[in-house]
Amino acid sequence: MEDKYKKLFPFLRFLPPDKAALKPDLQAGIIIAMVLIPQSMAYAELAGLPPQYGLYCSILPCIIAALWGSSSHLSTGPVAMISLITATTLGSFAKSGSEYYIQMAQGSCLLAGFFFITFSVFRLDKLVQKIDSAVIKGFTNAAAIIIILSQINKILGFNVSDIFEQDQAAGSFSSDTLITVALGVVALASIVLLKKLFPKWPSVLLVIIFSAAAACLINNYLQRQAVATVGSVPAGLPALGLPTKLTINDYVKLLPGSLVIAILGTLEVYSISRIIADNTGETLNFRQEFLGQGLACLGGGISSAYPSSGSFSRSALSYSAGAKTSFSSVIAGLSVLVVLVFFTKYLQYLPRVALGAVIISAVIKLINFKVCVEFWRKNRKDLATFSVTFAATLGFQHNIILSIALGILTSLLLRIFSSAVSKKSLNWSRQL
Repeated sequence: MEDKYKKLFPFLRFLPPDKAALKPDLQAGIIIAMVLIPQSMAYAELAGLPPQYGLYCSILPCIIAALWGSSSHLSTGPVAMISLITATTLGSFAKSGSEYYIQMAQGSCLLAGFFFITFSVFRLDKLVQKIDSAVIKGFTNAAAIIIILSQINKILGFNVSDIFEQDQAAGSFSSDTLITVALGVVALASIVLLKKLFPKWPSVLLVIIFSAAAACLINNYLQRQAVATVGSVPAGLPALGLPTKLTINDYVKLLPGSLVIAILGTLEVYSISRIIADNTGETLNFRQEFLGQGLACLGGGISSAYPSSGSFSRSALSYSAGAKTSFSSVIAGLSVLVVLVFFTKYLQYLPRVALGAVIISAVIKLINFKVCVEFWRKNRKDLATFSVTFAATLGFQHNIILSIALGILTSLLLRIFSSAVSKKSLNWSRQL
């Protein structure tokens, strides 16, 4: 009977609390929160939402996934790829940041939760995991490039396309632009160097703090907003409830994008938790893990959040910080809640250029063209699939669903063609 209850309510494994694990979990949770807060605000802007919605996405989803999941180190919340898909999916339906856009993001979160739970109940995650790795790698490389290019405007302080317009070019290179570029380059270089030289330090938090201090000093000295900041962030808990202004037709529009979010989220959660479990020797229940992700998205959907998933960087940080159980993620979520209620007045000083640097530093490691050499040597059909998916994602970046579908279709056609050729060759050899 006790085992049955623990299957229904996995968080019962935390009771009674293990005193030996409590201290490292508390420390790791606070460290995760230090990275999660600036990251979540940056990813929310990437998703086309005001920064506070990233914080909303880091409370209930983070806590619920930790309580109902099976991994001790998986950290759930806003991630770059899901944020990009949210932006590209919703961008064709509503204006970024508008009330309708925010409600659509909330609706997408609910639908993604439904798909996650469906994958868990019917064990469809195994089918998702059979998607050709060349499709995923092609999409990931192209999506990382798209994300970086979208953030370059923040680093440079102006729209790159303005350079090609004679009327705009002269105004682009102002003194404020040069200051913003300098701060952005320093912030990005500092994050990269600190991560390399001092991997256990909260490099993102340190750079954000120093960037905010630098922006305040510069703006006060020049007596103008030379470096753009996040601005006022509403204090208090997110509003609870369903997106009341959405119709059945709105949910139908959101179905394809939400399905892609759930598929990519499933692959992310599987790969992240599997890699860490291989190092720790932990036995994982992926069916339980995807149920936890589904409940997390449902929790996010009723708390003004947008779709979330497992984060590789924060999960790796949880492991390296010495977390013993997933209670560390509960601490991280509660820490974000405390900041949202009591300390939002300090978040208004965060420079947007530093948030852009945070995103670039997080996704730049996803670009890996060495796989092309591996595909060329081992299986050139995979190279063709990778190339089609990569080109389609860059070419149809406002319709990522289409690019992934083209990649999967290419993979299937190449397999069918290869199988047909093999059968013909076998028949010919028998005839001879």
